[in-house]
Amino acid sequence: MRDVRDNGEPIGLFGCSPEWEPYRQAEVGYMLLHRHCGQGYGSEALAALCQFLLEADFHKLKAMVIEGNWASRRILEKNGFQLEGTLRDNYLLNGCWVNDWLLGRLNPQK
Repeated sequence: MRDVRDNGEPIGLFGCSPEWEPYRQAEVGYMLLHRHCGQGYGSEALAALCQFLLEADFHKLKAMVIEGNWASRRILEKNGFQLEGTLRDNYLLNGCWVNDWLLGRLNPQK
């Protein structure tokens, strides 16, 4: 993703991992460079990605966030994601197992 409103400098990455038929689900993921956090870029980019995926007829969008990453969780919740559960010891971070929050958003047209 690039910030086209300023000077075109890269500000982070956004993407998805689709699961096609019969599931029609996609896991979304993102990361922003620290100096660009808190400026609304994450919410804006995720909104565009979600719109694209829902218009492409995906039934459900999913995201996993390390438990305690409230900023990332807020970005997802602003974009219609709801907490579906906690995955215990789901991710190895610096040699320690950490929990992930699992959030989901259903396509309102499905």
